[in-house]
Amino acid sequence: MGGVNPYSYVHNPTGWVDPFGLTTTSFINDDVVNHSSKGDWKEASSMPPRDRKTFPNGRLSGGGHGQSAIRELEARGIPYNIEHTYPNGVRVGNIPNHASKAKRKGTGQSWFPENWTDADIKHAGKIVWNSPNSSTVTMLSGGTMVSGTHNGVFIRVVRDPKGGGSIFPDNSIQP
Repeated sequence: MGGVNPYSYVHNPTGWVDPFGLTTTSFINDDVVNHSSKGDWKEASSMPPRDRKTFPNGRLSGGGHGQSAIRELEARGIPYNIEHTYPNGVRVGNIPNHASKAKRKGTGQSWFPENWTDADIKHAGKIVWNSPNSSTVTMLSGGTMVSGTHNGVFIRVVRDPKGGGSIFPDNSIQP
């Protein structure tokens, strides 16, 4: 056994193989996965007094595309609406008290299929980010958005210019 290792993009191509190319996705770390899955929450204690009355259980301020976000919404008693479920299991809907106006009505919020774990979301993000079949767009913010399909779900992976990012199912395009 020997010869040339075709995986020359890894840190040591003569002794290390990374057939999925996942080493190039180090920005998809636990923080990005937590943001993507459970979401970023603004606690009532950190809000101005008038907002504490309106949002006594806190509010989702970003991300929250996994089943763990739905569990968190339910645990906090925060209403949400699933308006449509695609055949692939992706759910779209809204969270009336979401920090983003676009996600308060209609189908602005998307959730991965109910059976997808945080590990599934992380793996899908890495696969889409590295797939030669995915499309890449440089965003006005200086970030990068890569879009592609994994396990029948059309996914967008965003890397912001500061190194953070998000992984989410598209809310309007699904196979």
